Amino acid sequence: MKKSTSLFIFAIILLLSGCNSTGLNIPGISNSNKPKTTIKTLNMKTTSKIVEAKKIFTLDNGGVILPDGVKVLDEEGDIINVYTINNNNFYVVKTNSSFKIKNLKTKELLKEFKKCTLHSFQNKNKVLFAVKYNKNTSIYENIYLFNGKTFSLVNKNLNIPNGSRSSGAYALKTYYSKVKGSSWGYSFRGYELTNIEKGHNFNIMPLYPEMVIFGTKASDKKFILGTINDNIFYLYRTVNEDYAIELYNDNTKVQKTILLTNKKLQFLKYNNQIVMKIFNNPKLKNERDIGSSAINITSKYTNEPATYISLNSLEIVKGVSKDFKTIIVNGNYATTLETLITYDLEKLYYTLGHYEESATLKEIFKNYHSSQSYNGRVF
Repeated sequence: MKKSTSLFIFAIILLLSGCNSTGLNIPGISNSNKPKTTIKTLNMKTTSKIVEAKKIFTLDNGGVILPDGVKVLDEEGDIINVYTINNNNFYVVKTNSSFKIKNLKTKELLKEFKKCTLHSFQNKNKVLFAVKYNKNTSIYENIYLFNGKTFSLVNKNLNIPNGSRSSGAYALKTYYSKVKGSSWGYSFRGYELTNIEKGHNFNIMPLYPEMVIFGTKASDKKFILGTINDNIFYLYRTVNEDYAIELYNDNTKVQKTILLTNKKLQFLKYNNQIVMKIFNNPKLKNERDIGSSAINITSKYTNEPATYISLNSLEIVKGVSKDFKTIIVNGNYATTLETLITYDLEKLYYTLGHYEESATLKEIFKNYHSSQSYNGRVF
C-alpha cells in the first residue's frame, strides 16, 4: 500500500488541521516519532452544502405521525414500522395472525406474512424482510427484497445468529468472553456480520492480516460504529498506537481510512443522516457525565469551529441544519455509568472496549433509519 501524496490530500490535511502540525490527519500521517503505519486513505471532496434534516415519520402508540402532524392508524392492528423507498412510503401492520405490508398513502395491501417471525433491514432504496417459521432455530427460510414495487425472493435458509442486532442491511452479532477471576467482567472478542441480501457471513477482525484474530492486545480490536449502505465503519488502534476510523465496503471489498486524529469530535444524527463533527481547536477537553444516561445533555462546544464529514455521502460538508442532534455514547467508567458527549478517538476506543454485564456494547449509530427494525413473532 502506498501513501497518497496528491496536492488534493495535502490541501485536505491543511483544511482539517487548521495548519496545525498536531491536528487532524487524513491520510493517516502519524504525529508521533513511531514507525509509520501503511494506510490506504479515502479521497473526499469538499463541498459548500449544508446537510439538511429530512422530514421523518414517527411511530406513536400503534400509529404513525406524518411530517405534517397528522396521525395515521390501521384498523387491522398496530403499525410497527415505516419505510421510504424512492419517495414512496410503506408500513408494516401487525395483525392477530400475520404481518402485512401496505402503501401508506392508499393502504393497499402489498404482501402478507402469516404465522412467522419477521425481521426487517433497510439499505438505500430497498427493504429486506427475513421470514422464519420455526422459532427454535436461527435459520430464516425466506429473504425477500422489496424495491417499492415488487417483492423478490433473494435468499433462502439464511443463518442469522441469535442475539444479532440490525444495522442497516446487516445483522450484527457481538461476541464476548468472561474475564478469568472476575465475577462480572467480560472481554470483547469480535463481531460476526451477515449480509442479509447476499447471504454471506464474515468476521470484521481479519481485515488487517498482520493483526491477531480474537487477540488480547488492544491494537487488535476493532469496534463497529455502524453501517451505511454497503459501508461498515469501525474504530481501531493502529500498530503505531494511533487511533483511526476506517470504512470497509462490502461490495468492492476495499477498506479506506477516513479519520486519524487526536482532536475532539462528535457524531451528529438526524433520521438516516450521520455527520462526524471534528473540532478545530486541539485544546478542547472531553465532555462526559458520570452516573447518568440522560439523552438530552447538551454540549458547551456547539458553536465551536469544526470540520464536518458526511458519512452518507463521504464528503466534507460546510455544516448541518439545526435539527441535527449529538449522539450520546453510553459506556462504563469503572463500575459507574459514563455518558460521553465530546471525545477523542482514544477515549471512544476505551469506552467501547470497557463494559460489564449491565452494559451492552452497541455500534454508535445502529438503526440509523427513522423506523425501528422490528423483530417479533405472531403465532
